[in-house]
Amino acid sequence: MTARKVWTEADIRALGVRCDGVTAVQIVYGVGRTRAYEILRAGEVDFRVIRVPGSNRYVVPTADVLRLLFGDSARATGDREESPVGLAAWRRAG
Repeated sequence: MTARKVWTEADIRALGVRCDGVTAVQIVYGVGRTRAYEILRAGEVDFRVIRVPGSNRYVVPTADVLRLLFGDSARATGDREESPVGLAAWRRAG
C-alpha cells in the first residue's frame, strides 16, 4: 500500500482555478481513487461539483475546496505556516 499525498494550502492553490473531482475528493476526505469516484457518483460532497456533459468527468472549482478547508481565510495569501489539510489530517492531529 502506498502512502497518500499530504496536501498543503500551497499545493491546492498550485492546481489552478479548477481541479478534477477525484483529486478534490482525495484532498478533502483522504480517500483513494475508487472511493473518490463512489463519493462523486453518490453526490456525497460538501463542495460544488460540475459534471462535464457527455463524459464521466467531474470538475471542481479549487476555491470551493480552499473555502471548505480554510474558511474565509483561504482568500488571504499572507504568510501562513503550511500544514497538512483535509479531514484525514485533522483526524490524525486530534
